[in-house]
Amino acid sequence: MATRYRERGGADASFYLGGQLLSYCMWVLAAVPGYLFAERIADPRAYGVDLLMPAFFAALLIPSWRGVSHAAPWVVSGIVAVAVTSLAPGYWFIIAGAVAGTVTAGLMND
Repeated sequence: MATRYRERGGADASFYLGGQLLSYCMWVLAAVPGYLFAERIADPRAYGVDLLMPAFFAALLIPSWRGVSHAAPWVVSGIVAVAVTSLAPGYWFIIAGAVAGTVTAGLMND
């Protein structure tokens, strides 16, 4: 919503702040049941839970597609995430990919 608001000429910071506060609250509320009940699912693949994260990620990315000329941050982010997966344990690949994509997008000249 914030991206569409900005594309239509909106520049009110309170719109962004309100949206982010609402997103944060909803994220925390949604994470609590996941945290509490995650251990009860012995085999996430049996229920298809392992597919949720890629599906959620795709649902966020697809509406953001602006054409091949703007795909560089996505490509850089993916390459860095895959590289960091083999270099660092845990979930550092998420942070590294996000930072690499953000820096790439910031350096792009529209």
